[in-house]
Parts: sequence; C-alpha cells; structure tokens
Amino acid sequence: MTSLHRWIFLCLVFAAFLVECTSMNGQVTGLSFRPIDTAYTTALDRLILISANPNQLHIYDPASQSDQIVALSAVPQNISL
Repeated sequence: MTSLHRWIFLCLVFAAFLVECTSMNGQVTGLSFRPIDTAYTTALDRLILISANPNQLHIYDPASQSDQIVALSAVPQNISL
C-alpha cells in the first residue's frame, strides 16, 4: 500500500469513527493525540490507533469513549491485526 493509499484509508477510518461518535451522542469526541495509523477490530468492536510523540497504542471504545493506552518503547510504524 502506498503512503497516499494509507493516508486515504486512515482518513476514511477516522471519518467513520467521528460519524460513529456523533451518531451515538450528538457530539464529536476529539483525540488528545495524532494517530499515525489505525485499524478496527470486529472481535473487540474497538478502534486500534497508534501515535508517535508520545509513542503509544490506543484501544478506543467509541460507545463508552474509553481509551486504554499502552506505552511503546519505540516509534510505531503501522498496525496489522
């Protein structure tokens, strides 16, 4: 996947995430970090996001708006589920 395709995919997933949050409670939930890659897991019904600076993995539940954070020792490159 080229970087352009990856960026488009990331934008589409994030847009779907915003629609999901907006449709549930009428409000858009902002993030305290800038995601560099994201994936959705149907098994957990969660968004998985990674960020650099700080190097973290986020397991986000749009329904409860809870974010489980896992600190990473290095800058993450991408997510593969």
